[in-house]
Amino acid sequence: DAPGIEVRQPIHEQLITGITAVDTLIPIAKGQRQLVFGPMRSGKSTFLTEVVQTQASLGTVCIYTVIGKPINGLRKITDTIIGRARPGSKNIVISALSDEPASLISLAPSIAFLMAEHFARQGEHVLVVLDDLDAHAKYLREIALLEGRLPSTESYPGDIFYQHAHLMERSGHFSEALGGGSITALPVIQTDVRNFSDLIPTNVMACTDGHLSFVPALRAEGVYPSISIEQSVTRVGRQAQRTLQKQVTRHTQVLLGSYRA
Repeated sequence: DAPGIEVRQPIHEQLITGITAVDTLIPIAKGQRQLVFGPMRSGKSTFLTEVVQTQASLGTVCIYTVIGKPINGLRKITDTIIGRARPGSKNIVISALSDEPASLISLAPSIAFLMAEHFARQGEHVLVVLDDLDAHAKYLREIALLEGRLPSTESYPGDIFYQHAHLMERSGHFSEALGGGSITALPVIQTDVRNFSDLIPTNVMACTDGHLSFVPALRAEGVYPSISIEQSVTRVGRQAQRTLQKQVTRHTQVLLGSYRA
C-alpha cells in the first residue's frame, strides 16, 4: 500500500534532467509523477535514457522497468543505461519481456516500486521509469478476460484505473519517519499518432502530476527533445524551482509566445 500523508512532506527539490528546455519550462520535482507519452519513434526512449544517465551521475538510484518489450528493445536500453554507466552508478533494469507469461509481466511495475521503496527508506532519491503502462494494461486485460471477469470500457477490467493509480500513489517525497528519501515516477504511454484520448492515456494523466507530450514531427525537424511545450503540463514541478528560475521561465514563455504569434 502507498504510504499515508503523515509520512510525506511537501515537494521542494527539483529533479535535474540535464535538458535545459525541460528543466526550465516543464520542471520535474523529486517525488513527482510525470507521464511521458507519444507515438512510436517520437524520441521518448532517448529522452528517458538521457534523464537516467544524468540522475545516475548525481547519485540517484535509477530503476528502468521494461514491460512487455522484445529482447532487442531491452538490449538497446541496457547498452545505454548499464553499458555506458559511470563507475559507482546505481542503475537497475527490471525486465518482463513479451515472450514471458502475462502474469509475470503484470507484476513488473509492482516489483520496481518495491525496490524503490527499499532504497527510499534508506534515505536515497529514486527514479522509476515504467516503459510502458499501455502494454501493462493490455496484459492486465488479458488476465482479466481469461479469469472471466466482466469487461468494462475497451474490454479492460473495471478496476484498471485503480490499479495504475495505486502504483502512482507509491511515489512521493517522504519524511524522516520513512527514511527521508523520495520516489519519482516517469510512467510511459505509447499513443496513436493522431489520438491520445484513449482510455489508458487519459486514466494515467488523471493520476499523475503532469505530462510530457512527444511529437514525431518535431523529431523529424531535428528538434531535441521533441516535446510539444503547448501540450505538456507540470503541476507541482514549478514549486521546486528557485525564484530566479521562475522569472526566467516566465520571460522565456513570453518570448516563445511572441515568436509563434
